[in-house]
Amino acid sequence: MQTFRVAFLGAGRIGQMHLNNLNTIPGVTVQVVADTNADMAARGAAIVNAPRHTSDIMAAIAADDVDAVMICTPTGTHPALIKAAVRAGKPVWCEKPVALSLADVDDLTTFMVDYPDVPVMIGYMRRFDARYQLAKQRLDAGELGEIERWNSKSIDGSPPSLAFIKTSGGICIDMIIHDFDLATYFVGDVDEVMAYGAVLVDPGFIEAGDVDTITVMLRFANGALGVIEGGRRTAWGSDIRTEIMGSKERAFVAFPNSPPQRCQRSGLAGGVTRRGLHRGLPH
Repeated sequence: MQTFRVAFLGAGRIGQMHLNNLNTIPGVTVQVVADTNADMAARGAAIVNAPRHTSDIMAAIAADDVDAVMICTPTGTHPALIKAAVRAGKPVWCEKPVALSLADVDDLTTFMVDYPDVPVMIGYMRRFDARYQLAKQRLDAGELGEIERWNSKSIDGSPPSLAFIKTSGGICIDMIIHDFDLATYFVGDVDEVMAYGAVLVDPGFIEAGDVDTITVMLRFANGALGVIEGGRRTAWGSDIRTEIMGSKERAFVAFPNSPPQRCQRSGLAGGVTRRGLHRGLPH
């Protein structure tokens, strides 16, 4: 079995979640956890029993006993850390989004041209989930027909800290970018976008220059229409759903424990009627 020795960068909220996930993956060893906050680095190292931790992020990347780099630091730091790891010849997995601005993305894309053999992956994980893969297979096989409508929803069970919000880039870049990724993956390019945002959860979002509730309307290049809802709090737990509606059938996926569902215009398909709905969202 191939093994990977990892330098893990950033041990905050999302970093600790990924460190716990790494504990479940055979063949992966975290050699060092790095965070500019030494206490956070130590806390992260304890999760995976890493042999060392440090506040020197560049040293962690350069370490001889590191084969790959995982980046879970604030978004504004991503481009520089990706470049440092790539220059060291080390494959990178980086949390989304890749950067805070399109200019930074373009700059990084130009940089990567000179390093075609160093893999870099950004954490848009939903498209790799087995349920979304099955929905995509149905779409590509023509089972859904021509796509007419797209609906998706990403709402946190509880909001992150305002300190995080102030550096996150905002709800579109930080959160519903997953929905934008899926929408283009399933439906295609987008020609027009319109959005409404509001602060309904915490007035602190105003100070951060962000909104905590948003509805985005899309017009795709192929003529299909879409709606994306985003939010920072529900009273019933994290609410993530995706619905792809075609001329023949509908595919519906909900996290974390619902298999993809199908429904035709009439009758039964896969045990779900055209009135079939997900039987309950996780609490």
